[in-house]
Amino acid sequence: MDALFHEFLREAGLTVSEDPAFAEARKIHTELVEQAQSMRNEVANLEEQREGLRKRLDRGAFLTKFSALPATPI
Repeated sequence: MDALFHEFLREAGLTVSEDPAFAEARKIHTELVEQAQSMRNEVANLEEQREGLRKRLDRGAFLTKFSALPATPI
């Protein structure tokens, strides 16, 4: 949004000089946002893995119970 506003001002004939501290802060902010998104993606991946393992564990527990039942003669 800021870039769009700066473009608007340039088209209007105004010159906007960007403060070096602002540019550095924006760069750091962008890097932190990218890092946060990467961490969110990793958490989502780990949650999917956990859910898959939980299902496998539940299925294995069911099979263990089923196979541990004594055989009943017919």
